[in-house]
Amino acid sequence: MNSVISRIRVFLYMLKQGVKSIFQNLFMIFASVSVIFASLLIIGALISVAENVQTVIDHYNDRPHIRVNFESYVTEEQCLQIRDELLQDSMVKDVVYISSEENFQGMLETFEDGEEELVPGYESNEELMSVSLDITLVNASDGEDFEKKLYDEVEGIESVRNVLNVVNKLQTVKVIMRTCSLFAVIIMGCVSILLVFNTVKLTVFARKREIEIMKYIGATDVFIVGPFIIEGFFVGLAGGFLSYGVIKGLYSLVYNYFMENDILGESIKLIAFKDLGFNFLLWFPVAGIIVGVVAGALAVKRHVKV
Repeated sequence: MNSVISRIRVFLYMLKQGVKSIFQNLFMIFASVSVIFASLLIIGALISVAENVQTVIDHYNDRPHIRVNFESYVTEEQCLQIRDELLQDSMVKDVVYISSEENFQGMLETFEDGEEELVPGYESNEELMSVSLDITLVNASDGEDFEKKLYDEVEGIESVRNVLNVVNKLQTVKVIMRTCSLFAVIIMGCVSILLVFNTVKLTVFARKREIEIMKYIGATDVFIVGPFIIEGFFVGLAGGFLSYGVIKGLYSLVYNYFMENDILGESIKLIAFKDLGFNFLLWFPVAGIIVGVVAGALAVKRHVKV
């Protein structure tokens, strides 16, 4: 029982000294917290962009890769014959025929009430009645080559909508975001550790004489190092929770703006913060604590011979 009470008293002493050190170096503590906060905020923003880009990519991958719109003179029989020929192509996974009535109905659905009057005689306009094919490829990377092949080998094409061009560009953006996230973790992590290291080092220098006396009278290493570790712990914890709070607010603003203004279209939905928030809430404080504790431990090891 006495041993437990003694350990509690030691812990409370180390906690008191750690908190005391924070208040004695408020400016450097503020700088350390700010760097950790900024680092995690940048990393969180990059991760958020990468995850939402992946959501858009998944949306397009679930749809036909290529829509081929034919001239109005191409008949249903001719289009079906083209479909059968395309299905024999090793690059093609599936081809779906879209009738002129389906295309026409889809066009009307894009009109607001009354806007169909902008198209004179739209109900009997043969120019608006054309067939299409929705094509899904085996490999999405073949999109550009297959589009060129269509124009070379198929007659009567009015236009080709190739969503794979968008997907490939988004894939590039995603790779860039994730690469930047990795570099940000390394660079900002080193900067954060360095600044917290210097902050704790100031406390070590200020208490150097006291530490020497404590070592002389037989104080344990844990008793000496503890306050500095606790100082780094609170610095990292504060930076982690602060970055979480700010990124939650900023993400919600951007999310609401995109959804309210229908910037990406009705069919594409961004990831709600509640689906990302738990990971941020868990890993931001953990990452901040790791940075703070590691920096504190390095500062003590370097400047206090324990």
